[in-house]
Amino acid sequence: MKNIKRFLGSTALVFLFSVLLVLVSEYTHFCNFSDVLSLFLKKSGVILFCAAILFFMIMSIIWATSSMKIGPVVICVLVFTLAIVEFYKYDVSGSHFVIADMIFASDFQQISGFAVLTPKLHIFIAGAILALVIVGLCFVKPPKIKVKWQRFVAAFLSFAVAFGLFFFGKCYTLAGFDTEPAFTLMRANERFENDGFFATFLQDAREYSFSDLKEPDGYSEEYMQKYQVSAEKGNSSKKPNVVIILSESYADLREVSDNDEAIEFAYAKYDDAKALSSSSLTSVPTFGGYTVRSEFEMVFGLPSISMSNVPAPHLKLCENQPQNTLVREYLNNGYSTTYIHPYIADFYDRDTIYPLYGFTNMYFDEDFDEETTELCRGFISDSAVYKKVAEQLQKDEEPSFVFAMTMQNHQPYVRNDGTFDNELGNYLEGAEASSEAVFEFFSWLETFPEETIVLFLGDHYPFFSPQGGVYAGLNAGAGLSEEMYTQSYLVYSNKEKIELPEGEVSLFYLPHYIYDKAGLPECGFVNTMLDHMAVEPIYSIAGYDGTRSGFLDTVTYDRVYGECYIK
Repeated sequence: MKNIKRFLGSTALVFLFSVLLVLVSEYTHFCNFSDVLSLFLKKSGVILFCAAILFFMIMSIIWATSSMKIGPVVICVLVFTLAIVEFYKYDVSGSHFVIADMIFASDFQQISGFAVLTPKLHIFIAGAILALVIVGLCFVKPPKIKVKWQRFVAAFLSFAVAFGLFFFGKCYTLAGFDTEPAFTLMRANERFENDGFFATFLQDAREYSFSDLKEPDGYSEEYMQKYQVSAEKGNSSKKPNVVIILSESYADLREVSDNDEAIEFAYAKYDDAKALSSSSLTSVPTFGGYTVRSEFEMVFGLPSISMSNVPAPHLKLCENQPQNTLVREYLNNGYSTTYIHPYIADFYDRDTIYPLYGFTNMYFDEDFDEETTELCRGFISDSAVYKKVAEQLQKDEEPSFVFAMTMQNHQPYVRNDGTFDNELGNYLEGAEASSEAVFEFFSWLETFPEETIVLFLGDHYPFFSPQGGVYAGLNAGAGLSEEMYTQSYLVYSNKEKIELPEGEVSLFYLPHYIYDKAGLPECGFVNTMLDHMAVEPIYSIAGYDGTRSGFLDTVTYDRVYGECYIK
C-alpha cells in the first residue's frame, strides 16, 4: 500500500509539472498569465495532450535513472529552450519556430546576427518558476521498482507511449488541435493563435516526419511515359548567356500598399530596369524567409509544395548523390555553370549540397575582396554581386549559366538598440540600392557584346517585426496572403525583348521558360513542364485548398527520388 501511494503521489506530481511546463512555455510567448489561462480554458484538451507526452518522456527517464532530478531537468531545459528560441524568432521575424529550424543549431552565431537579442523580464520570471518547482521535485522520492530489468521495461513502455501519442494522428484530432494545413505564414500564425506554441511545434514536428514524397503506385518507366512530352535533341548554334538573379527579400511594396507615395522613391530605378525588360507576375513558395524554397524551384524546376513545402527542401535530397537539376541541362550543353551567394558557404549546407546540382564554379563571401567590396546594411551589396557576375561572363570561354542569390536586404531591419521606429525606412534604403544595382547591371549588358538573358526577381516579401506594424501602416494586412506570395519578375535580353507567359505562373515554371527562350536543344523535361504550365499554371501554397497535383507530385518524385525517366 505504501509503495502504491508513493507511486501515485510521485507520478501525479510529475504530471502536474508537465502541465506547468507546457503553460510556462506558452507564457514565454504571450508574456502574461491571463492569455495563458484563456488558452488553457479554450484548448484544455490540447494542453493536456502535450503535457501527457512530456509526462511519459519524463517518466521514461525517471524509471531508467531511479531519480526525480534528471528527467524533469532534461525535459524542462529542452522545452524551455525551445520556448525562448520561439519568442526571439517571432519577435524579430514574425515567423514561428518549427522543427526544421533545428538544422541551424550548429549555426547559432550566424543566426543571432539576424536578430537583436535583448533580455526580457518575463523570461527570467518563467525560468525562476520552473527552477523552484524542479527544486521541490528533488525532495520527492521516485516510484520504486526493485528489479532492474523491470525498471527498464517501464522506461521503455513510457517512451513508447510518448512516441505513440506523438505519431498517432487521430490523437491530435480528438484532443482538439487545429489540423488544417498550415503552409503559408498567415495560416501558420492562425494555427499558433489557436493552439499555442508547444502544440504547434509538436504538430509541425509530426507533419515534418511524414513529409517525404511517396513513390506513386505503379511507378515505372512505362508508367512515366504517359507524362513525357517528346523532345528532339539536336545541336543549336544559339547559346546565349543565361543569368538568374534571386534578390534577397526584394519586393515591390507598391503591389500591396495603398500608400505608394511614401515608398515610390525606392523603386524609381526598378521601373527603369522594367522599361528595358519584359515583366509579369509569379507565385513564389515562401514569405519572409526560407530562401532555399525559392532556390529549389529555380534550380530543379519543380514545385516546393510537392516536397510538402518544408523549409529547406534540399535537405530532403538523397545525400552525396548528383541531382537532376536544370543546371545539368546547361552543363550538358557546353555551358560553364556558376553559383554566387555573398554569404557564409556552409549556411544551409550550400557548400556541400549545391555542387551536386552541377555547378562548376561556386563563390561565397570569402571569394569577395574584403577591402574593395561594397557593403550595404552590413551585408555584401547587390552591386558587388553583379560585378562578380559580370567578371564571370567576361572570363568564361564557354557560354555562361550564372545563378546569383544576393544578400543585402536580409533582415533585421530594426535598429541596433532593438527599437522598431524606422524598420520600413531601413528596408527601403536597401531596396533602393537593389533597384539601382539591377538597372546598372542591365545598362552594362546593353554594351556587352555577347547575347545574355537575365531573369530577375525577389525570392520573397520581407519579414517585418510584429511590433513594427509596417504592413499595417501600408494598409497591407494578413488578409493579403496570396498577394504576398506573388512577386513581379523581369526578363531582360540585350538583343531583343522576350515575350512572357500570359498571366501569373508558379516560380518553378520560369527556369523552363527561360531555357526554352534561350533556344537550347529541346529537353523532354522542359517540354513536359511547359506543356503542363498551360493546364495548371499555379501550384503553390498561396490559396492552397488541400488538392494535390498528381502530375506535378509524380514528376517531382521521378526527378528527385526516382529513376529520372522524364529527361
